Amino acid sequence: MKLTDKTITITPEEVTQIKQDMLSKKLSKGAAIRKLFAEGFEVKTISTELGILYNHCYNVVQNEVLVHGLEITRGTRGGEGSKKKVVLELLHKGMTIRQVSEELKMLYNSVWQIAKAAGLTPKQIAASRTQEEKPIKNSKKAIEGVA
Repeated sequence: MKLTDKTITITPEEVTQIKQDMLSKKLSKGAAIRKLFAEGFEVKTISTELGILYNHCYNVVQNEVLVHGLEITRGTRGGEGSKKKVVLELLHKGMTIRQVSEELKMLYNSVWQIAKAAGLTPKQIAASRTQEEKPIKNSKKAIEGVA
């Protein structure tokens, strides 16, 4: 999350100074976060630069947005090159969940959750195949040839 239409206007030296002020207690963590956010930094970058937990930065920024009614731009999940998209591409190519997990160095369960949501677990695939293979018996549609 970052301010909409705001480009970073602060120099690396100024960022270092803010960090030093925070570490020397001249500036609170919240104030440092708010300063960098106002300068156009994203929450993730702020947490990395200041060495603060992402959740702490997010909460401070979210509060700032709510209090002042600021316009923000959020990151997009599932965008171009996202891990989810890559997982689905590999599964569609015929790789197993385990193979995808090893290839992308992701937890098996994470890959399985993505596969399940897309209907690509082995159980779901087997169920869809048996549904396709079942002939329609004693049905008006089957008798009329409309099946």
